[in-house]
Amino acid sequence: MIIRQSLLGGLALIGAALTATFVESTARTPIDPTLEVIQQWVETERMIARDAAAWETDRAANEHLITVFRQELEMLNERIAAAEADTSAAEAARAQLDSRDAVLRELEAAVVQQIIAAEN
Repeated sequence: MIIRQSLLGGLALIGAALTATFVESTARTPIDPTLEVIQQWVETERMIARDAAAWETDRAANEHLITVFRQELEMLNERIAAAEADTSAAEAARAQLDSRDAVLRELEAAVVQQIIAAEN
């Protein structure tokens, strides 16, 4: 977009210079308008080159950022998967402990019942 604007601006300058050369008085030499047009063309080419270099630098920086972000996303996904695995293991251990706790409570209740029955 910037390159296109620069190119259009340069073409506008060249067009304005050509129009001005046809309108100007004949006091100037025929080479003067041509030199002005060439100077404006050179300046336009410089602007295009400068904008293209800036665009290339920005593109390279953005590609680097994309690579870094992808690596970070992959690392975070691995951490999430590890955390989910740890959570699943913890939930399984908790379920096993809850089951043992229920068995122990039943045994405790049975022992208490036998103690009560033995005392009577």
